[in-house]
Amino acid sequence: MEEKSTSKNRVVVNILGSNYTIITDNDEEQLKKVSGFVDELIRQVKKNNPYMNPYTAAVLSSLNLCEELFELKDEVEDLRKDKEEYEILTDYKEKLMSALEEAEANEAKRLSMQYKYEKLEIENEELKDLLEEYKEKFTSMRSEIELNRRSISELQNKLLENQIELVKARKNILDYTS
Repeated sequence: MEEKSTSKNRVVVNILGSNYTIITDNDEEQLKKVSGFVDELIRQVKKNNPYMNPYTAAVLSSLNLCEELFELKDEVEDLRKDKEEYEILTDYKEKLMSALEEAEANEAKRLSMQYKYEKLEIENEELKDLLEEYKEKFTSMRSEIELNRRSISELQNKLLENQIELVKARKNILDYTS
């Protein structure tokens, strides 16, 4: 049995002007990215309603994040179901093909199996059509996921630009007050 290393890190993050010390065994850079993302979400909520208190802004941001999380979970669940259905159809198709090979190998039963063979061929074509439909759905979902990834990347870039602008503004304020 392998034993995991449990080195805990103390990481200070700043959210909405308040510092928080977090003890974690996760990656410090990842935690800072996450906290920066949370900070930006809360700031956006506050920007839309500047008189909102930070607690309410944090709660609304959490609700927004949870809503996105549930939507993504639903999408993942739909993809999982589609995959399961695809696997069932694939298994069924393999069984049909096996039955067809068996029927062709047995010459003595060939005439009685001819009707079943034609029926299986029709079902096989229907399965192919259904399989194509699932492939199209999967491709569409994959494209949607890629668009979401691009959006996330763009948002991360905008966040970084905003953080750079904030640092510049802070520097200008410090230069001005000096």
